[in-house]
Amino acid sequence: MKMWVIVFMLFFLTACAQKPAPDNDTVTKIDLATEKGVAYLESAYQSGTYADNYLTFVYPGEHIACPLSTPCNVTYRLLDAYFDVYFLEQAMPHLKGMEQQRKDAHAIVEGIAKQWEKERINNVITSSSDPGGVALDTYCIIGFITKNKAMAGTAWSYLTADDDWMPNDYYISDAWRNIADESWCMRHFIAVRLDKDLEIRLIRKMINNTNEFIQDQNRTDLDKLSVIYHAIYVLNDYENAYKDLQFHQQKLSYADFISYFSSKNLAGNALMVSNILDVMVASHYDNPAALDEIAKNVLNAQEAQGYWKISQDFPANEGQVFTTFRALIGLNEYKKTLT
Repeated sequence: MKMWVIVFMLFFLTACAQKPAPDNDTVTKIDLATEKGVAYLESAYQSGTYADNYLTFVYPGEHIACPLSTPCNVTYRLLDAYFDVYFLEQAMPHLKGMEQQRKDAHAIVEGIAKQWEKERINNVITSSSDPGGVALDTYCIIGFITKNKAMAGTAWSYLTADDDWMPNDYYISDAWRNIADESWCMRHFIAVRLDKDLEIRLIRKMINNTNEFIQDQNRTDLDKLSVIYHAIYVLNDYENAYKDLQFHQQKLSYADFISYFSSKNLAGNALMVSNILDVMVASHYDNPAALDEIAKNVLNAQEAQGYWKISQDFPANEGQVFTTFRALIGLNEYKKTLT
């Protein structure tokens, strides 16, 4: 029997023994953690950059033109943080503070979206050998956030006849990204309602690739979780956009897989646990005890200074801003289910 089917059956059999609902003070704890986390993010942003070595990294040869009339230094990693500014605003519609980075994020992301409507994508099968161009995932994330239909059309133009963007082995060490990067383009297409038949084809192919990936014994559990939570976002977006439940059971089985393995393998990994909390809430996962346990793991990982480290073996200035964003997003999306 296939592994993910076994996991689903195990979790289904234990679902009847759920723990009580979350503690009454969980909302208060989330609010206190959020206040400290937002204050930290505000202090960590100065002059258009974050005090985080992960976010100041620049890939060899990368060049992203500043879309503003005033000088600015834009990198892929900085954009990753700006994307999380958007997601945090969605999680916290009444967010206060962080005014400058929020202003910068909107100006730069929205400016780039206009500049990139006809931009070349450089890491796909159908791209030319000419220098320049931009990365597929960043392109589609910007299109998704800004709901830019012209960008969706450009991304569509890079699909092969077999509905592929990237070679299956484009990433070797982070093999999960071969599926995850393309998932952002599916979310982009769904967000702008580009073409339902195309989206269904792409989703079915993603499911096949995801199932093959998680059945591969050479893949780590963390890599499998990374692939699955990206797939869940796609399935959830499709379900919400079209009120179509044809992929609903697949989404639930993936959520069970995540819940089962997250309880075993994620101790001390605040970044992954935060990501898992967010996607489980988005999928409307019906196991309050499991969600409460994940949320407590996130809360307990916050440092006294207000930030979250990627994990305890990471230095304090490597990925802590990025992880803090993800923790605050997950916790505040979870808070919506409690109030």
